Amino acid sequence: MQQSVVDLQDQLDQLGSDLLIGADSPSQLLPKLVEKYGYFRYLCGKRICEQKLHMIKEFSKQFL
Repeated sequence: MQQSVVDLQDQLDQLGSDLLIGADSPSQLLPKLVEKYGYFRYLCGKRICEQKLHMIKEFSKQFL
């Protein structure tokens, strides 16, 4: 599986895109990414649990 993710990252790089891979929870990882890159965009599937939706809203308040 790790090799598949690395291959996907390489393919995206060839297309001028990127794939960031992290092992922390979103609540720990997202603030670090916003601090590093200076912006925030969260994409997710249509089905998202209420707890995750609440976490996203609270996180967004910190940076918007």
